[in-house]
Amino acid sequence: MEACRRIKAVEALRDIPIIMMTARSQQEVLRAAFDASATDYIKNPFEEVELLARVKATLKLKKEIDARKNWEQELTKTISELDAAFHEMVTLQQLIPVCPARKKLLADQTSQSALETYIQTHPNAKFNYTVCSTCSTRKG
Repeated sequence: MEACRRIKAVEALRDIPIIMMTARSQQEVLRAAFDASATDYIKNPFEEVELLARVKATLKLKKEIDARKNWEQELTKTISELDAAFHEMVTLQQLIPVCPARKKLLADQTSQSALETYIQTHPNAKFNYTVCSTCSTRKG
């Protein structure tokens, strides 16, 4: 039981399934094994068929736990990326004033310096570039 507790106390080993085997069949021994975080418990003498079935079931459970943990890590990463994109969107919404009634851009109230700061601090941002009227009339 102590070996099981020590293995389960180490983070890198915590998910390793442990099947306890013993000739003792008292309820308190069984309870102690599961309290020590054993995955399963087999009494000696055991049948080979039973042992193999329990090992296969335990390995299947381990694979499912690992797959779930990988999925959770991917989900956490995706949530983090979506959260960052949402914050970027909120930042951009605050930079570009829009009339809530008409849903029109209030061009005269747009903070040009705030937009320029955003563009400079986000070098990988993609924008739809258009030539301004001053540049389009220049001959060059």
